[in-house]
Amino acid sequence: MDPVLLQSPVTAQSAGLGIFLEMNFEPVLRESVERFLTGINSEGFDFAGFRSVLSRQLQSSADPPIEIVWLYAAAGYYESISARSSVGRVRVARDLLQLLSSCSAAVGGTKCIALTAPAVYDLYQCAVEDGLVDEKTLAEIERFSEAILSYLSICSGHCKDLEGINTGLHSSFLDLVRVWTLRRSADEGSLEMFFPLVGDEVRKRFVEKERCGIGYLAGVVIAEAFLLRLCLKVKAGGASRKGLQKELVVWAVSSITAFSNRIFFGNVCYPDPFLYCLCQLIDM
Repeated sequence: MDPVLLQSPVTAQSAGLGIFLEMNFEPVLRESVERFLTGINSEGFDFAGFRSVLSRQLQSSADPPIEIVWLYAAAGYYESISARSSVGRVRVARDLLQLLSSCSAAVGGTKCIALTAPAVYDLYQCAVEDGLVDEKTLAEIERFSEAILSYLSICSGHCKDLEGINTGLHSSFLDLVRVWTLRRSADEGSLEMFFPLVGDEVRKRFVEKERCGIGYLAGVVIAEAFLLRLCLKVKAGGASRKGLQKELVVWAVSSITAFSNRIFFGNVCYPDPFLYCLCQLIDM
């Protein structure tokens, strides 16, 4: 089993987060995002110094905003991929999940799930990158996608009442999505790239509904991880068409049933016809 799954992401002790009074992160976040977007394309960007500043912000709160954690992780991520060959890309994605899960050790299950969005996105990119996916790498991607789903299932089991999680995302959320898609998207289509597998109606809510909640983001992350695993199963093939269809139905029903996230069923699956049809299989 993946090392990241050996302990509960909720009960684990976080080495990096102290218990301090809450502070207003908005000004720091806005300034840091602008600095990152400006400096990332220039030579000699000081990743270590940038992370050091954000590390102090993380340590100032027991429950820092998702956006601060994502920006801190992005600095380490971009530094890693600039120093590694394509062979190590899946490893970078694994390290990213490890970092994100360690930053969520002191918070509830819903936020744990939401925080993993960059890792799910990056694994998808590993799977579709030209010239990267040989047979060995694809097997590694499949194992990691299964590990992510298992991790999200553990987190989901610690979500007591997801419909009551109304904590809004910060106004800089879309800028953080842009940070993560910067390498592959020069235009404003960042949401479509960051959440490539869910439908347009699901993505639109991040733009149209003010301060979309963390609970909704968690539901979208589960859907993305689920659909990625499903796509990889289809791609792997090996069985007859009929046998593969049967295996996929059994696997899809058991996987969806494992998640207690009601937002995944109500707000994410319903607008997406494919996911909605799969969910109906549970009642058959």
